[in-house]
Amino acid sequence: MRLYNASFLEHDFGGSRYDAIYCFSVLHLFLADERQRFVAKCEQVLESQGAMYFTVISERDDYYGQGLEIEDQTFERSPGKRLHFFTEEDLRRQFEGFRMLQIGEIVDEVEHTQYGRKGYQFRSIYLERAASLAPIS
Repeated sequence: MRLYNASFLEHDFGGSRYDAIYCFSVLHLFLADERQRFVAKCEQVLESQGAMYFTVISERDDYYGQGLEIEDQTFERSPGKRLHFFTEEDLRRQFEGFRMLQIGEIVDEVEHTQYGRKGYQFRSIYLERAASLAPIS
């Protein structure tokens, strides 16, 4: 296993390819163009038939709509703290060209020192790099 301490979007990975990518609660922190670059970078470093698992915050979360809407479905709750809230359709569209193996919803329980326990509503997606295969319905 190799561990990199670098920006995923900026690191070149020396041409390395990976069998799997696990990305929990990250993609929704980016603006639309950065999300597109992030997914393209995943495709670039993923082996053919490689798998990916992502979780993203859902529009069903109770933080949805809080703050200034800076892009469609993207809100800045405080300076520099922005969240893109994914609908199922939005999530499917984000990963067009990949074979979707499973899509679902989960609750991630987090204990906050200041606010106590909070359950965040997430969407999950499990896919593989296989552009020639049609996504599941």
